[in-house]
Amino acid sequence: MSQHYEASRKLIAPYLGRRVEADLDGAVFEHQPATFRFRFRDPAALQERLDDDYEDYLTRWDRKQLVPVASVASAGSPDYEFAWIFLDWRKGGPRVVVTTTDRWKAGDDYTLPDLAALKLEIGEPVEDEDEGDDD
Repeated sequence: MSQHYEASRKLIAPYLGRRVEADLDGAVFEHQPATFRFRFRDPAALQERLDDDYEDYLTRWDRKQLVPVASVASAGSPDYEFAWIFLDWRKGGPRVVVTTTDRWKAGDDYTLPDLAALKLEIGEPVEDEDEGDDD
């Protein structure tokens, strides 16, 4: 895809195949305070999945510089992914853009300076949850 995909893979390598959670106030997701579960995936595979489910919302996105790296769910409902994390390389970056099923915008209102701003906690290894997916 682009050099940004490779750079993004390197940045998220510590999170791949691990349980990743964060206790957040929920504001960045327009959600109540909760523990959120982040599912980091290979950016090309996640982009393909987003294209399948949300292509109409992403037609004007700069796919070379906005790289999807994780889906987000509430830890209380881990099977319902309602938000996505993109690394934004447009201004040198990478900054973090947060989208939800109700908000597909890549503007500064929903941007964080980096992944550290999410206060992610890396937990134990998890099985590859994408195996056997039919969607």
